[in-house]
Order: sequence, then C-alpha cells, then structure tokens
Amino acid sequence: MSATIYRFLLIPPFTPSLSIRLVVHGDGTATMIAKLGTKRSQVPTLRQQMIVLTPEQFAKFLGLLRDARFWALPSAEDDQSLAQVMDGREWLMESNRHGIMLSIVGMGR
Repeated sequence: MSATIYRFLLIPPFTPSLSIRLVVHGDGTATMIAKLGTKRSQVPTLRQQMIVLTPEQFAKFLGLLRDARFWALPSAEDDQSLAQVMDGREWLMESNRHGIMLSIVGMGR
C-alpha cells in the first residue's frame, strides 16, 4: 500500500511562508513535517519540525477533512473562478491518495 500525502502551503505577502506535509504510511501511522521560513537580516533561513501524530491527532485530521468534504471539492485544475483579494495571501492544500491528486487553491480575505 502506497503512502497518502497531504500538503498545505500558506504564502502570506509580508510574513514568512509555512509548509506542512503529512505523510500517512502504509502501516497507518502518520508523520508531519512543518517548515516555517524566517528572515534574519537579508539571509532567509528555515525552521523545521517533524512529529509523529498520535492516532487521536490523525483521527482528528481525517475528521476535519471529512467534515469539509475535501475529496468532493473541485480541484484547482477544474476551478477557474478564483476571486482576487487585496491582502495577497494565498494558500494551497493538496493530496495524493491512491494515485488521485487533488489541489485546492485559496486566497485570503
């Protein structure tokens, strides 16, 4: 059984970007890697943290996806009606599950 991967990317206009990758392994365990960009003077750096989710944390994540009907949402490839907003914040949530790729793109309000 191949791994299922979820990725969330937040790109705000004036603060560091955040990337979260959650990997569901074939044995049912889940690992999350979070990366936060930082700026110290003119040199960008990256803070990274990896955690193994507890079964309860992973169940909560799956429940939130289910409640949001994530897999029923239109993919970014299918939806060309994204509204432009003034603050410039963008986000991306995507997953690859059993070879099916879904990408959802949003913009801040």
